[in-house]
Formats: sequence, C-alpha cells, structure tokens
Amino acid sequence: MKLSFHARLPVLLLAALCVTQRPALAGDAEDCASPVADKIEPACTAIINDASKPADDRLKALISPLASVRQPRQGGSRARGC
Repeated sequence: MKLSFHARLPVLLLAALCVTQRPALAGDAEDCASPVADKIEPACTAIINDASKPADDRLKALISPLASVRQPRQGGSRARGC
C-alpha cells in the first residue's frame, strides 16, 4: 500500500519541527543576556522552550530580550503627578 503525498505530509512536518528544535545548552543563559543581538533570540528561545529548565530561568529568558530593547530617557524629563 503506497501512501499519497498528502497522507505523508503531517508526518514530514512533525519530523521537520522535531529536527529544528534544540535543547537549551550551557551557553544559552550567557547568550540570552548578551549584548549581541544575533545571539539573544535563539538562546532565549531555547531556554523558554526547554521544559526541564526551572520556571525562574524561563521567565528571565522571556524578559531578557525586552530589557535590551528599552532605552533610557534622554534629558530627564518625566511627567509629574499632581
């Protein structure tokens, strides 16, 4: 019995997804906090997707890229409440 391409497609897609994901490596924590933009996204994504990592590490990996995007305000002008 020969399966058609459409019958094999879900299996091929699942195999492709499994191959492209990698577990978090030892250097991922350092790369996630790195100032080098090309290292941040893959390293933080690996940590977030690794269910064996502690929740605190995964939360730090989720927040870390956001902290590198924020810029300090120039001029010190802040809105003051009444």
